[in-house]
Amino acid sequence: MTSLWIRAAAFQRQAGTDPGDEEGPEWYHVSPWQVKNGTMLRPGTHPANFEDSSHQHTYLTGSRERAEQYRYHLWELGYQHQHMYEVRPHGPVEPDPNDPESHRTRHPVEVLWHMDADDDDAGWND
Repeated sequence: MTSLWIRAAAFQRQAGTDPGDEEGPEWYHVSPWQVKNGTMLRPGTHPANFEDSSHQHTYLTGSRERAEQYRYHLWELGYQHQHMYEVRPHGPVEPDPNDPESHRTRHPVEVLWHMDADDDDAGWND
């Protein structure tokens, strides 16, 4: 696992953790597609969420609030489900040139856990 992290916190980016450090920033990925914990999301292997999404990247954000906004946007687009996942990238991430609060990676992203939009009060699901 590559340990290069770029963290979005209060609109500042900060390079990060020491090699082998399992702790890092929290990252979120939102999708209308349900996947299980432990799933490795790879660019181009899952359908894109938005028309302007690149099939060469997986998109994520370090802001839970921004992830909630993406969930709402999926609902506005008519998707029946809006899943929010906490994820861990397995390689470097870079800022998304189309969204200052979003990042993208060409490397696998592991799903750690998810919370369904219809189940907010239940908390994180394993």
